[in-house]
Amino acid sequence: MPAMIGSSIGILTSSMSSYFVKRVSTGMFRALQGADIEIKVMEMQGKTDPEFYDFIENALAKEKFAGLVYGHVRLSANQLGRLRSKAIPVVSVASRMEGIDWVAVDEAKGALLATRYLLEKGHRRIGLISGPVQAVESRLREDGFNQALEEYGIRHGRELEVSLLNFSKEEGRKAANLLLDTAQPPTAIFCAAGDLAAMGVLAALQERRLAVPAYISVLGFDNLEFTQFVQPKLTTVNQPLEDMGYWAVKRLFSQIKNPYSTPSVNHVMEPELVLRGSVSGPRSATADTEAIVPGA
Repeated sequence: MPAMIGSSIGILTSSMSSYFVKRVSTGMFRALQGADIEIKVMEMQGKTDPEFYDFIENALAKEKFAGLVYGHVRLSANQLGRLRSKAIPVVSVASRMEGIDWVAVDEAKGALLATRYLLEKGHRRIGLISGPVQAVESRLREDGFNQALEEYGIRHGRELEVSLLNFSKEEGRKAANLLLDTAQPPTAIFCAAGDLAAMGVLAALQERRLAVPAYISVLGFDNLEFTQFVQPKLTTVNQPLEDMGYWAVKRLFSQIKNPYSTPSVNHVMEPELVLRGSVSGPRSATADTEAIVPGA
């Protein structure tokens, strides 16, 4: 490990309390064990774009960072350019940006595994809830979804696709309601926008008293901690977030020690399908009434 006594490493993220960031930071802090390095956490949650830009500028002016890891927050090309002009090593977790080091899961493969599983279960009308259209990971997950459908010779109707502006629970709930209100609702929903949005899907189904998976199956993406405690437990795609955080810090150390030794390095990690209780075969027309949960 490089000698960086008295040095500071910046962690730039939305919020250290988010489930996504908690898993990433577990791996990051494991990689930092034994290093005499001060950690500076910069949280962006709640900041407008101008405030976000000013915050970055002020942080760079006040603090001489040995390096910076960022994840679960989006930097513009200008902001990244500003960091690079300061010769600050930067590694991104889960966001692919040209010209810098990053680590991410194989988004397309994860979506492919998820969609194949739903198809193998017999589903043919699968709703897709995707993330923001400008996000690279959203497009990659859509690619994996579409590849699986093509393998089964299925033409997917656009009425079964919803794109979110953010990866939030409330937007997931609204997206589920849009899908459920179509003339022929899906028998399964793949919430490629992530597990937090999938919680919104489950909430919408609970509000309508529609049983999961008897009426509709739900599959998420991320494998965040809470997914194993909801009822039913959520079937999802695991991102190895702890390993991604660990790799990011180790790569940052390598950059700091040898800043001009190699071009940018991009590392793609394997996804894994985590099978739980939220997916079954599609409902039959005669079973619809049995899939309504009695309620007040």
